[in-house]
Amino acid sequence: KEDKLSELIAKYVEEHMVQGKWKEKTHQEVTSSLELAVSVLGDVPAKSIDRSVMVNYLGKLKRLPVNMRKSGKPVKKILEQENKRTVSQRTVNKYITRISSLFIWCVRQGYLDRNPAEGLSIASKVKQDEERKAYSVIDIRKTISLVAKYKNTAPGRYFVPLIAMYSGLRLNEICQLHITDVKQEDGVWCFDINSDGDKRLKNKASRRVIPVHPVLIKYGLLDHVEAMRTAGDPRMWMELEHKRDGYSH
Repeated sequence: KEDKLSELIAKYVEEHMVQGKWKEKTHQEVTSSLELAVSVLGDVPAKSIDRSVMVNYLGKLKRLPVNMRKSGKPVKKILEQENKRTVSQRTVNKYITRISSLFIWCVRQGYLDRNPAEGLSIASKVKQDEERKAYSVIDIRKTISLVAKYKNTAPGRYFVPLIAMYSGLRLNEICQLHITDVKQEDGVWCFDINSDGDKRLKNKASRRVIPVHPVLIKYGLLDHVEAMRTAGDPRMWMELEHKRDGYSH
């Protein structure tokens, strides 16, 4: 009996979850990507998937529309229509990387002789720092004016975007801040980015100390810290709840 694609996916996912290699977010994203592969390729014997099948799969991925899951239509129906706004090159390459990782595991386990998706991706036509469009001064002014109304009612919605602008910290790093993470180092107010308690960092290099920009102090950040300390609240933004992706959902 030849192992079907869905059967090997189930074994692959189970092994990674049992070994604790994936967080829940990774599990959901990988499972979703591989379910897409089964929808497009069919639940065929894994050994029948060769290089030509994967090249064809790459072509179909490039035709998928943005937010296709919201349509509720089967993937094969979606591929039959012409889609004006298709998924990004980055997204296509992510789908290919995930199925390639599955095949690498299959080769290791002896289910396949080779990885038919090896080296298969879309070459980037732009530099990495040009992939995302920068905010204009008008965009930034609009953001500041929109969040101003939240200063007293939902301070997280006011300060989090401002801290992002003036520090470059990642969204979840800001959302999970405790009041003890805003401290003075040699007389300079700083953000202490750490993984203490239920906080999470992207990697080891993410642990660092970042100076608080004077503009944030001008906007009342330290006043907020003092107010939270007086109230006995441990976190900077008590209105944010911890969910699958941390506090930044």
